[in-house]
Amino acid sequence: MHRIASLIRYKRIIDRAAEYGLTHLLFGPKNSDISCARNNTDAWGWEQILWFGMGQRLRMGLWKPGDAIPASLQEMLDYFKLKKVKPVAYIYPILAFLAGTGPNGTSPPWIVDGTYELKHPYGLRAPLPLGDNGPLRSCLASPELQEWLPSTMLDFARALGAGGFGFDYTYFEENGPYGTFYASQYAPWRTIL
Repeated sequence: MHRIASLIRYKRIIDRAAEYGLTHLLFGPKNSDISCARNNTDAWGWEQILWFGMGQRLRMGLWKPGDAIPASLQEMLDYFKLKKVKPVAYIYPILAFLAGTGPNGTSPPWIVDGTYELKHPYGLRAPLPLGDNGPLRSCLASPELQEWLPSTMLDFARALGAGGFGFDYTYFEENGPYGTFYASQYAPWRTIL
């Protein structure tokens, strides 16, 4: 997004949304000023666009809502405001937020060994490779995550003017101290929403 052509393209999309009377628009910018595909920890390789591009830094504990943002992102947020369109942040709630960022490299209690869906449920293909960045995950059943995530989302919305959140990559982990029964994570996920 730091390139002029990308900024022009985004502004054209925002202009069109405003012309149609849309009040909210999903905003997932690829912005090399703040994120990089090689730091992704999701299997799809899209993490660099989450949380308006600040998601990797948020996950790694290098940024929190209220901290400074790059000029390229501020320019886009100002343009959204000018056009009276609210940007909606795209997020994955199960990434390993703050893993290894505590004293002596400790992690918050919501961090568990992730499972992805590596094996095909019917054994029709070989397991998918994890790559170099995984698979620690956040467990939705963690009471601490149920406090941290909505609080962080609200802080983010207030600080950056987000008009909401779009969720994806939400699945229930089979590992961790919270039980493997999906209801132990489904009900808390409803609470977060």
